[in-house]
Amino acid sequence: MKLKEFEAKQLLKSVEIPTSKGLVITSIGMIPEFSQSKICKVQTIANGRGKAGGIKFVANTQDSTLFFEKFIGKKFLDETITEILLDEKIEISKELYLGILFDTSKRMPILVFSQEGGVEIEEIQKNTPEKIIKIDINYLEGITLGQIELITSNLPYSNETKNQIKDIITKL
Repeated sequence: MKLKEFEAKQLLKSVEIPTSKGLVITSIGMIPEFSQSKICKVQTIANGRGKAGGIKFVANTQDSTLFFEKFIGKKFLDETITEILLDEKIEISKELYLGILFDTSKRMPILVFSQEGGVEIEEIQKNTPEKIIKIDINYLEGITLGQIELITSNLPYSNETKNQIKDIITKL
């Protein structure tokens, strides 16, 4: 299943996984007045939207309006854009990668985790695959506490942070 970012965030929120606070904009009249930095993100299921110019920091309402006008209703990465996510800007101290993917060769879901998070997970997989943990998920058992412990036990973080990661994996 492919989801746009705002759709994925709705699912995450439904199981109480914390996400940034954003607003989906579908018409110019929905853009709120603001004067602090935010992020405009084109909503598409295509990969590479950041590198293609579909994500931009904006300083105010005027900047976000220009971004909206540039993309809404237009083709971007072979998709007509109907939504822009106006998201809060968050200071990031460290990015991790966590996902549940379907492995078509094994015909089962797998949990993928890396301390080298961010948008370049494919490059990490290609150049330093040892930095990625992949765990098969049994349909009947789900993710086990032992598997979660395998992921978190060697992380160089406080117990509080490890517990937050465990909580997110469990909810995911």
